[in-house]
Amino acid sequence: MLKRQLSILIVITMITTSCINSARLEVQTPSTPISKIVEFATLTSLSIPKKNSKDKEIEPNFKDKKLAYIYKYRKSLHVCEEDRFIPDYAERDSEVYQVNSRKYIVEFGCSSGAYASSKEFLLYSIKDYGIEIKPLTVLKRTDEDGMNLNSQPIWVHRKMVSGLLNFNPNTLDLRISTVRPSGGYIAEYRFDGDEFKLLKYSIVPDVSTQKKGVEPNIVYP
Repeated sequence: MLKRQLSILIVITMITTSCINSARLEVQTPSTPISKIVEFATLTSLSIPKKNSKDKEIEPNFKDKKLAYIYKYRKSLHVCEEDRFIPDYAERDSEVYQVNSRKYIVEFGCSSGAYASSKEFLLYSIKDYGIEIKPLTVLKRTDEDGMNLNSQPIWVHRKMVSGLLNFNPNTLDLRISTVRPSGGYIAEYRFDGDEFKLLKYSIVPDVSTQKKGVEPNIVYP
């Protein structure tokens, strides 16, 4: 009789323990966000591609070896240092003009904006001892008014030119215009004696304030 009662008690205890464990599982099952978050984070981290720190700038495919040479040694030649450099623009809008059998004018694109482009002109010369590359600077005013604190015009030589640029390979003339509704300047140069010489420089006033028929102010010659 005692053995039978003991057996019944063991069975009841097992049933009770099983029910409690089942209840605990039922309570925990809908509230297991930690495991789900860990699983999601793991999948997400695996799906995000890592940036390759060794990725390099895709080199432009220049149509002229002289352009490719200048691009390769751009930093040592100090080309396009005054503005951000856009390789795609350099490939698309750079030109080489032959002056004679040993000299070339290189128009090298640096960057392009909505209203103007920035370029540098270089003289590429073939010498007996090798290749010589030097910048072709242009003479310009430091600002559109062309005056400093002493009311005197300031002229400087600049490597980089910006604005609407037009180089004529037949006459070797370069025209630069920065004229916008707020004004600007127009400069004309001619390649002569291995440099760009200033032919004419005009200051254009603000078109919103100038009267009809007002001409640009020619400050040179």
